[in-house]
Amino acid sequence: MVAAQITHPVTVAGLSHKMGEFRLGPIDLTLASGQCIALVGGNGAGKSTLLRCIAGLISPRSGTIRLSGLPASLPQNRRHLAYLPERFSPPHYLTGREFLNYYLSLCDVHQEISSDLLRTLRLEDETLFRPVRKLSKGTAQKLGLAVVLSTNRPVLIMDEPFSGLDPEARLGLRTAMAAYVRQGGCLFFSTHLFEGMDDFVTRIVILHEGQIRFDGSAASCRQDARTETLEQAFLRLIHPS
Repeated sequence: MVAAQITHPVTVAGLSHKMGEFRLGPIDLTLASGQCIALVGGNGAGKSTLLRCIAGLISPRSGTIRLSGLPASLPQNRRHLAYLPERFSPPHYLTGREFLNYYLSLCDVHQEISSDLLRTLRLEDETLFRPVRKLSKGTAQKLGLAVVLSTNRPVLIMDEPFSGLDPEARLGLRTAMAAYVRQGGCLFFSTHLFEGMDDFVTRIVILHEGQIRFDGSAASCRQDARTETLEQAFLRLIHPS
């Protein structure tokens, strides 16, 4: 079960950040428990920057981020959240199993990863006993997904979690993410993929040039853009003319 469910575990208000010529925000966003929220945008839209701000890896220039009602800057609030970066690479000298056990111990999780989750993510025992340096990019990505989904944190932040996964693994990941959300977790992830969004996500947040252009359900996204597909809706919403 997901620990310490809070109605609105993440609240972002007036968040702004500037890197070189790029400016993110101001962003106002509330993430709710029991929701799977997809952050969609083109390259350079600011998706990774926003996720890293929420995860506490970047200090925004202005605005506030609150986790479970408390300032995200408080060290103890890190226990409310787990984060998976886009370019995830486990230590190459460990086996898959050693990495899983080590990471969970760091997160103070004293139980084995569910065999059901490992099967869902297509992580076989033979694979887990191989050194990470001998694993494919997609398999290494699945190791990161397995540990993040096993932390029992009320909020999961994932940057491009489907990157490097084959179609079967993507289906398994969607199944695992849906199970986490059904238990009351809050999942916020970035993606370029529109496949399966209608049946999978609660909300879609479209980010373009550092600004939120849409925040709502997949159905309302298509309706607002007057299109049949989400991909067409996305293009129309970021290029309204």
